Amino acid sequence: MQSIVNHRAPYLLCADTEKQRTNRRCDLNSLVKSNARHIRTQRRLRDLLLASLAFLACPGFAWAEASAIAFSSDKQWGWATRATQQEANTVALQSCNKVAKTMDCKLDDTKAIVRAEGKGRVGIARSSLGLDDAKKRALQSCGKPDCKVVVKVAKPGFYSVAEPDEGDGNYFIAYHYSDSDKADAEANQGCFELNGKACRVLWSGAIAGTYTTGSAPAARPSPVASERNCRPNTPTIRCSSQCTNGDCTVTYENGCKMRVQVQPLFDSFSNQWTYPAPSC
Repeated sequence: MQSIVNHRAPYLLCADTEKQRTNRRCDLNSLVKSNARHIRTQRRLRDLLLASLAFLACPGFAWAEASAIAFSSDKQWGWATRATQQEANTVALQSCNKVAKTMDCKLDDTKAIVRAEGKGRVGIARSSLGLDDAKKRALQSCGKPDCKVVVKVAKPGFYSVAEPDEGDGNYFIAYHYSDSDKADAEANQGCFELNGKACRVLWSGAIAGTYTTGSAPAARPSPVASERNCRPNTPTIRCSSQCTNGDCTVTYENGCKMRVQVQPLFDSFSNQWTYPAPSC
């Protein structure tokens, strides 16, 4: 009995106050039952913790996020990605106003970006009204009867549009990012790979709405499209490509994947615009 009473954890479960400890003694059955309940509770908490960790590590686990970016009239900005759109909006405005002397930051309200192309002409537009308005503006900017919409972007997340420093209209659009800086870097890199010359960011912003992001799979993941030039430097280069309209992913024999955009070519025989396969 003495050895059990001196075991502090079960003793306190049986007698909670100093008065109780002085005026009565815990019997052996009470202590055993209390100790068993204590152990069962600890085991349940442990199992719950392990199950939560396993769920977070699951390849299919995903959670919702939303992004926002705000700009001031003195060309300052602040951006944020949070669990809800309201949280992202609030933090983006706060971050922007901290660095803006004018304290007049406003959220980017872009809803869609569209690129249109015709023979020798390119038009690009973004709209706060929606995809239809962006299409209309892009076609007007292209300005040719044969202009057609070739890229449509309405997915939520950060976007960035880059063009060569000379401004010749060979735009590259990066979109659906949870990090504004990464979107800018991807747009600049993609523009450089497309044009072979230095580029600059023309537009940067965020399309409102929630999207899902998830943890990396436990197994070794397949290579993803690279933000840097990982093209193999060998005498013979082989590759394959997968394209959706002008957005292509080129895969090399070394496993490297790179995202590129190809320009449509007018096929006079079929009287249609077609996308050629990107070169290795």
